[in-house]
Amino acid sequence: VDEDLLDDELAAHYSEVLEIRRAALAALEQAKDAGEVQNPVEARLDLYVTDEQRRVLESLEQDLETLLIVSKVEVHHISDHDDGPASPSGMRVVASMASGDKCDRCWKRTETIGTVKEHPKLCRTCAERVNRILAG
Repeated sequence: VDEDLLDDELAAHYSEVLEIRRAALAALEQAKDAGEVQNPVEARLDLYVTDEQRRVLESLEQDLETLLIVSKVEVHHISDHDDGPASPSGMRVVASMASGDKCDRCWKRTETIGTVKEHPKLCRTCAERVNRILAG
């Protein structure tokens, strides 16, 4: 290992990210077992986090859905959630079915299905990507 490439601060940051991801995956499994969601990619996660955890998540804000492999993620302060079990990290995660319809391409649930006329069964993001591919 090239010692010059090691970054303890970055490793600590991603250790915290992975802890948050573990808590989210556990909540998704519970929701799946309870029949609230069938496929995690169709889920919505409400993360109730501490100020420190929020700072960690801010660096990933645009990529949270991708990292957690869900349709929607909302981040709230831990004080906004007053009951239910906390994860070992102290955060609380609530998993539920995301609103909207399921995209035929990415399978995420979103309110943007059909907003691009040429692709009535796709979400806006997928429709834009398909249009870029078709354009050449």
